[in-house]
Amino acid sequence: MLGAVPAFADNIRNDIAATGANVVTLTGSSVSTTVNFDVQITGNPSGCDVSSGNPSVYAVVLTAPNGGADASVTTNVSSVSFTACNVAKPVVFTATTVGTKNVSLAHVSGPTLNENPAKFTLTVNAPTVTNTPPTVTVGGVTATSYEFGAVPTAVCNVSDAEDTNESATPVLSAITGPLAAFGLGTQTATCSYTDGGGLSDDDSVTYTIIDTTAPVLTTPGDRTIEATGPDGAVETWSVSADDNVAVDGVPTCTPASGSTFALGSTLVTCSVADVAGNTDSGSFTVTVQDTGAPSITAPDDITAEATSSAGAVVTYDDPVVSDTVDLTLTPVCTPASGSTFPLGDTEVTCTVSDAAGNTSEASFTITVQDTTPPVVADHDAEVAEATGPTGAAVNYTNPTASDLVSGTTDVTCDPASGSAFPLGDTTVTCSSTDDAGNTGYNSFIVTVQDTTPPTIDPHADVTAEATGPSGANVDYTTPAASDVVDGPVAVTCDPAPGVLVALDGSQLVTCTASDAAGNEAQSTFTLYVVDTTAPTLTVPANISTGATSASGAVVSYTATATDLVDGPVTPDCTPVSGSTFAPGATTVTCTATDAHDNTSAAQTFTVTVSFSFNGFFAPVDNGGVLNTIKGGQSVPLKWAIPNGSGGFIGSLAVVDRVTQAKFTCTAGAPTDPIEAPTSGATSLRYDTTANQYIYNWQSPKGASNCYKVTVHLTDGSSKSASFMTK
Repeated sequence: MLGAVPAFADNIRNDIAATGANVVTLTGSSVSTTVNFDVQITGNPSGCDVSSGNPSVYAVVLTAPNGGADASVTTNVSSVSFTACNVAKPVVFTATTVGTKNVSLAHVSGPTLNENPAKFTLTVNAPTVTNTPPTVTVGGVTATSYEFGAVPTAVCNVSDAEDTNESATPVLSAITGPLAAFGLGTQTATCSYTDGGGLSDDDSVTYTIIDTTAPVLTTPGDRTIEATGPDGAVETWSVSADDNVAVDGVPTCTPASGSTFALGSTLVTCSVADVAGNTDSGSFTVTVQDTGAPSITAPDDITAEATSSAGAVVTYDDPVVSDTVDLTLTPVCTPASGSTFPLGDTEVTCTVSDAAGNTSEASFTITVQDTTPPVVADHDAEVAEATGPTGAAVNYTNPTASDLVSGTTDVTCDPASGSAFPLGDTTVTCSSTDDAGNTGYNSFIVTVQDTTPPTIDPHADVTAEATGPSGANVDYTTPAASDVVDGPVAVTCDPAPGVLVALDGSQLVTCTASDAAGNEAQSTFTLYVVDTTAPTLTVPANISTGATSASGAVVSYTATATDLVDGPVTPDCTPVSGSTFAPGATTVTCTATDAHDNTSAAQTFTVTVSFSFNGFFAPVDNGGVLNTIKGGQSVPLKWAIPNGSGGFIGSLAVVDRVTQAKFTCTAGAPTDPIEAPTSGATSLRYDTTANQYIYNWQSPKGASNCYKVTVHLTDGSSKSASFMTK
């Protein structure tokens, strides 16, 4: 029943349906009561503020009391939604323990309403009636073990004095044990029950599920098969097995399916086991027999040639025999191989039997005939060398012939021995006919060949002089050649005449001549290029120059040489250019040698080094003038030798000697007295101040004697002055 209507509009109110106002009494382990909430519009002149299009949502809030026991209470919904006024929204409150709980609503969304009238306190009281515990027992399963598939259904028997609904469902545990996967092992059935007052009882029964039923094995019946080889035959089959639980693996047989079974009977034993170790077995017999006859294939018919009037000895191969079981069989043939068979047809019969007594037979025919002509003996091929353009005459010996019946027979050949055979191969055919008219033939080849190559005239090696650094182009005369068959034949040489041959090198020339038969002859000779020509030497003309010192003068000159091969060559000259040449004439000797040690003839020129000695200074007159002086007085002979560079040579070494020679005075010769004689003995000195040589000549005592005093210099020049004593 709804509570009192508030004095203001849009209030949320509640309706508590319980045994007492705001009270829930526990009658068992739990109790429920339903409370309706709605929105009241009384006092709202404009109507309800909530609608289906704009609902007001409020959460159901449970809070602990302010003092006292806190009851355990849950709701079936967490919130209520108001879409219209005067529409009840039920909420189920379920209590499990005694105590109190404050109930209120909290706005979540939509229009805000006055939720205070909806608050209330829920009081949970325990029942005042006395409760006795239930009694639970497990029924339906009473034995300690059951066969697989025959386990009874367990039931729960519940007895309770207060509860009118007394029922429970048994709980079966998982089967445990090594064969649990197959449904074999230990299992427990458990029953439990709690009454409305919270009192409970339980019971359980444990039993074992077992399998003692053997599997059922199905085997094939006895079987007979034909042998496929000496070892018997392979036989296959299949066996099957069924079991109320499961077969452990697959059935096994000994021998196994697919084995090779020997001839005769073999017992096959099969067995199978289930997962619980129960077994079943069975057996059958495999019989292998040999009922097939051997195979025999006779040789092909044979035609043999008579070897005498009695016929011929004929041998033949054994028939081809085979048997599925017996690998070694020996056929028997009549007449036997190697017998003498008469002219005409003879049937040969062959039989073969295997170890099981199976027999086969085959036959063939041997025919002996006489169609053999005489045999003309082989004749080796004859090979002859051509003796001229037409070939050659060839002699040979006719071959012999023999016949199996007629013996030796005559032989004729064409062309006959001694005939002229042309170049090439000629077939000689020989024949012989026996008394039966059979003619035998044989042939051989007579070959007249031209294997003799032409003859090339010998050619000597050629040595040529180098014409330059690269050697020389060497010419030669091509040799001639002739052939027995073809006569004169052309000759080609490689390399051709005029080939360039390197200096100090050689060139092999190969000359080839071929005849019409393709016979080729070759000869060789060698071309050599050497350098035996000496260089051409050019020396300068004789050189004259003035001395620059007492030792002479340094003289440079240029000698040249050129060689056909080496080009410019440096001559060897003695003394070398730039040497100091002594006063006088010096012969310079030059030669030139090339890289091949060819040396030119020596050439010479003269280098003459002279002192510039022009005569004596005063007081001595030069020329034919007789300088007069008192006998016993000394006369100073003075002279100077320029060095060609504006200076003078001042060494006494330039004077080789001074000589005095008495001569007959010439009457009428001009005279000139010595104006300034000197004193002292004869001496030679050099006056460095005046840059002149002074030779004091002390004249002999005595009057009217004429003397020539000559100063000889080391270059071979000399100057003389004539003196007359008075």
